[in-house]
Amino acid sequence: MPDGPRPQEPPPAAAESLLEEAVELAQRAGRLTMKWFRPSVEVDFKADGSPVTEADRAAERLLRRELAERRPHDAVVGEEYGSSGGGSGRTWFIDPIDGTQSFVRGVPLFATLLAAEDGCGPAAGVIYLPALDQTVAAGRGLGCYLDGRPAWVSGRSALEGAVLCTSSFDLIPEEAARRLHRSPLVLRGWGDAYGYALVAAGRVEAMYDPAVNPWDTAPMAVIIPEAGGVFTDASGRPGFRSGTALATNGLLHEAILETVNGPGAEAAADGPSPPPPRNILETTLFTKARKCRIYRGLKHKHRREGSGEGGGHHGIFSPGPGVRGRGGGRAPR
Repeated sequence: MPDGPRPQEPPPAAAESLLEEAVELAQRAGRLTMKWFRPSVEVDFKADGSPVTEADRAAERLLRRELAERRPHDAVVGEEYGSSGGGSGRTWFIDPIDGTQSFVRGVPLFATLLAAEDGCGPAAGVIYLPALDQTVAAGRGLGCYLDGRPAWVSGRSALEGAVLCTSSFDLIPEEAARRLHRSPLVLRGWGDAYGYALVAAGRVEAMYDPAVNPWDTAPMAVIIPEAGGVFTDASGRPGFRSGTALATNGLLHEAILETVNGPGAEAAADGPSPPPPRNILETTLFTKARKCRIYRGLKHKHRREGSGEGGGHHGIFSPGPGVRGRGGGRAPR
């Protein structure tokens, strides 16, 4: 028998029904927010100075009401109405409008976020962009999907020309900001949930948030790994509760961590190392049967949605050439 620790078994896959339910609920709540989506919407301000609207409150109330009816023993954590306990071992995280600054200015890059965490970790996550009617969703062990089509991160392995997004340049520590500006990275302000969706779609290589809450990033903790990337905090620790976040295509994670923290910085000294970077070749680890199961379902979906020529939706999040997904469940619709 060989010496050394045995490889850690991956956690069990989430139930497909859980992911489908999360997608349905996030879409319902997101579509509700569109009732208030106009530049003249009335805005209140919370104690921390952040904006809030009746759309935020109404969408979170809808989600809490539905979860209370469907899963009365689950806990819920939401941006607008705090935490409610539950004994099932599952917790839902709600951000009814991520990107309220965009929402109140009539900019369509806001999202409704919903995530479920169980005893094995992040289980399901959804980014729904209601003004674009785009959905990015993933379940643990089920893969990541863009409008029902498999999604995969970018395969770029060099910092030169790689795009890093952020929600706020003002909140980036001064020394980190200097290093980022001197680096060969292309910096863009496509922030909030939209930036993470771009990473999962393979459109950009990284998203860095210097200040976040758990409901802002709970979905990303499953979406980004299921798309083949790596999600940690800004020091390299896994998880979504530390107050910072970094999502990358995996291939550039260590290099971007070093850019943010400086050469030789100690990363994640008190926690486990993040998963090793992955690349598109990892899809070969999945059996032909599982692949066929995904693509058979997607083919039928595209026939229904397309123009009869295998079309379907071709928005900004339609996967580009060579973008391939992973996982084995039915694509959420």
